[in-house]
Amino acid sequence: MTNLPRPPKQEMPDSQYQMWRGVIAIAHADGKVQDEERAYLKKVFQNLDRVYGLTMAQRTELDDDMLNPKKLADILPKITEPQFRGMLIHFGEVLVWSDNQVTAEEEDVIKKLYAGQMSTIDEQKLRADVKAQLAATKAEHDRELEKIHATGERKSPVFRGFDRLLRKLGIDILE
Repeated sequence: MTNLPRPPKQEMPDSQYQMWRGVIAIAHADGKVQDEERAYLKKVFQNLDRVYGLTMAQRTELDDDMLNPKKLADILPKITEPQFRGMLIHFGEVLVWSDNQVTAEEEDVIKKLYAGQMSTIDEQKLRADVKAQLAATKAEHDRELEKIHATGERKSPVFRGFDRLLRKLGIDILE
């Protein structure tokens, strides 16, 4: 077996890096980082280093965060991309459940993160985006149906016969 060259490591977006610092802050929420939480974070950081090649400064900062609790409120503004704010909640929940018990402090942090995330959602824009996507999907579907009806495309002879029979009965299965 030959050793294939590994692809170059990606640079980790700062927002993603700060998200992991936030996960560490969540680990400190109850005042003690449990062994299971440490094991989970160690595994995560090994994988991050494999994919991104963490810098020495990043490794040092993560190690310091593990030893010296940081305030999540100080880290949150540095997580600027919405997908990483959402991931913070997800990975925070995975972390707090890693020791099979969620303390009141951990639960409180997760609830506050959910509330904070929900407050950043522009509901009107979200509704407009969903409506636009549905309209685009419906228009595409309607074009496809028109094409099928006009050309008989993708219809087998059996399907065409069945479709003709149903249409005579007033049933159009392609609508």
